[in-house]
Amino acid sequence: MSRKSKRDMTPEELAELEAEDERAMEVARELRARREAVQGPAPIDRDIHASLPLTRVFYPLLGCTIVSFMVSRFAASMGMPELETVTSTAATLLFLTSFIVWFVSRHQAKKLTREARGE
Repeated sequence: MSRKSKRDMTPEELAELEAEDERAMEVARELRARREAVQGPAPIDRDIHASLPLTRVFYPLLGCTIVSFMVSRFAASMGMPELETVTSTAATLLFLTSFIVWFVSRHQAKKLTREARGE
């Protein structure tokens, strides 16, 4: 049986649908609470991680890496070996820097999260 659209439903059907949605949300909350009880809290607080300066630097750095890589591929297709070499090297160095910045910021966030939780 196909489900009616909400505007074609009677008020009783809408109330039943909302009650069903509420039950589903309650079950989801209960499952999430059980999972968190077993796994424990996340090792890194997302808000703490997002507020760190290195995390804020990571996204523009990654964007520059992608632009540099695209310029490198463009230079290769246009037959400009000097530009390709420079931008390819820059893309590689930017990627390595991005990788290091991301993991240093995660390490800092993990340490700050532990301190905030009093562990």
